[in-house]
Amino acid sequence: MGKFIQDNKGQLHTIEAILAAGLMLSAVFFISASTPATVTPGQDFAKVQLKKYGQDVLMLFSYEDTNVAGGILDYTLYREWDDAKWEHDEGGESIEQGNAYWTTNYLYIDHDESEESLTVRFKLYDEKNGVWRDPSTVSGQIKAVCYACERSRFTISSATDSLEFEHEGRMLDYTISMVWYDDGAGGLSSAVLVWTDIQPEDRDGLLEIVAPATEGEETLLQYKETGQGGFIDIWKDPDAKGNNWRVNGEKIGDTAGVTKMDLGNDKFRFTFNVPAKGAYAITWGEGASFAKHTHPIFVLVGPPGLVTGIIANPLEAVFREDLGYGLANLNDELHSYIPENVEFNLYFYDSSGALAVSYEGEMKIVNGNPTAEAVTVSVPAFASDGSAYNMYTAELVLWYK
Repeated sequence: MGKFIQDNKGQLHTIEAILAAGLMLSAVFFISASTPATVTPGQDFAKVQLKKYGQDVLMLFSYEDTNVAGGILDYTLYREWDDAKWEHDEGGESIEQGNAYWTTNYLYIDHDESEESLTVRFKLYDEKNGVWRDPSTVSGQIKAVCYACERSRFTISSATDSLEFEHEGRMLDYTISMVWYDDGAGGLSSAVLVWTDIQPEDRDGLLEIVAPATEGEETLLQYKETGQGGFIDIWKDPDAKGNNWRVNGEKIGDTAGVTKMDLGNDKFRFTFNVPAKGAYAITWGEGASFAKHTHPIFVLVGPPGLVTGIIANPLEAVFREDLGYGLANLNDELHSYIPENVEFNLYFYDSSGALAVSYEGEMKIVNGNPTAEAVTVSVPAFASDGSAYNMYTAELVLWYK
């Protein structure tokens, strides 16, 4: 069975994956820009080439996408991959680091039959700094939320960066846990699911994520990442027995920041507003006993920038504080598409011709002083502050270094 969290080092911090589909198009633009159809004797070939390329880049950055905000988790959490400790631990992608193998794939511990290890080690990939870290070397701690546990049933060892899971829950003979890392300074990791004595294929299917859309094994495992202000829509089987929803074992209303809305047709929307953060297990059933509740929908709530499903393009996203995509992100992305021998500045002007102002202040990216041979290209940009749309002009100034 393959992993359900992608190994995208650094990719969570940029919209590079979103623009990847445009790389081929951008390459075609660059080739066409290098050979203009007509060049008169009075034209400077280099300036014509530079202007055409600038126009193509702005066009590329004007394309809308539903995932432009991307994600901004600080770490990717990996758990130990070792088929000597867990006989079933095969399949999925593993990475060698520090004389051991690590994976983001879920873990199924068949402890009833094979006496497999209940101690699982974890490692972090620091997305912002691009380095591997042991959780114990970062301020914070490994955390876990457990389904079918009447109390916290983990032994955390900071010395070995591991969790030891209880073999049985009090009401059921299995547990399902979601593990993540909180650095104590606002940074969160992605999550890993650990099942003891029940296979993911045995999930009861009484709750299903319907939006935002899931893919691959996320559908099977019913796990989703979102950000503060984000939501998740869940379909409940009409035959599911019960009379109440529970979030981490508590009733809706008792969990700060979590609200529920009935959408009709057995669909319900759960919204996670500040101060909601970290991991949540959503279940439906009778009373408070896990034995009478459905298998969970797990949700990891991070910063606002994790919210997806918003249609936007990079030139619009920089105006949206809630998307977590600022001028620095846009500058990095532009640099990744513009040749190293070309420098640029970018300015946004409002409808009156004045330099636009947003939550970051003046909307401009200044990388240097243009030369006398610099060229200027522009495109209209329709951007919103989250409430109303306004028209701007994005002006790109390019010159050869």
